[in-house]
Order: sequence, then structure tokens, then C-alpha cells
Amino acid sequence: MREIMSYLVIGLIAVVFIVITPAQTSYFEPEFGLTPRTFPLVILWGIVGLSCIGMIVTVIRRFSSRYAANYQTDTREEGQENDDEAESIHFKKIFLLSLLTAAAVLFIPYIGFYVSVGIVLWIAFAIAGRKKWSRNIIYSVVTMVAIWVVFEKVMSVSLPKGSWFL
Repeated sequence: MREIMSYLVIGLIAVVFIVITPAQTSYFEPEFGLTPRTFPLVILWGIVGLSCIGMIVTVIRRFSSRYAANYQTDTREEGQENDDEAESIHFKKIFLLSLLTAAAVLFIPYIGFYVSVGIVLWIAFAIAGRKKWSRNIIYSVVTMVAIWVVFEKVMSVSLPKGSWFL
């Protein structure tokens, strides 16, 4: 039930941002069908779609596991305890990543998008279980360079640089 609620909350947050996005962006005449609203709305609708898929997959897994549990021996209780422990660890990681993302959003005006998201990625890799910090830094830098190329060079969209670096 927790998984379904998690997907539902993520989907509802995306829907709220879908409603807010038109008020947050200026309206321009579409050039090639693209406006400043296009990119955020595509991502938000993708999040809504993925949360719906996640809920459906979770429900299917629950029903199939209940069906299979009716024909298995009574070892379910031991497995259930391990599942609950693993699930609590995942919620701790999700909570840490949420706090980390919120901190990055707060620091973007000061240190810029690239630095704050690079730090978030580096720490997120460590939270996810990657042990080699040097590789985490390399992955973060490569990801930030790829984002810079796509946004600054390909799409000509300038992301926040931060007041400390202006």
C-alpha cells in the first residue's frame, strides 16, 4: 500500500505543477510548435504517466503474489519481515534524496544550477550505494556537461548561473 501511495503522491505533485506551469512561464508565439512551457509540461506529463504505470504494476504484483501465496507453504511471515525492513530502508533513502533535492533548489540562486545539481548527483550516487567517490564525481561531471551541451548549445536555453559566480 505504501508503494501505491508513493506513486499517487508523486503523480499529484506533478499534476499540481502542470496546473501551475502556465502561470509561471511567459506566453510566446510557438516557433516550430515549441514554447517555454513545452519542456516542463512534457517532463511533468511523463512523471504522471510513470506514476500511473507504477501504480498499475504494483497492483498487478500484489494480486499475483497473493495468488501465488495461496499455493505456497507458510514461510510468508519471515519474508514479510525482510520486505518491511528493506522497504523502510528505501523510504529513508527517498526521504534523504527529497531533502537533498530541496536543498539544491534553495542553493540554485546562489551557486547556480550546474554546481548544485552536480553536488546533488554526487551525493545521490553515494546514497544509492556507489562506494567509489572518484567515479561518482566523474559521473556527476559528465552528466552536468551533457546537460550543459543540451541546454546551452543545442536548445540555447540558459540555466541559472548563481549570484556567487556572476
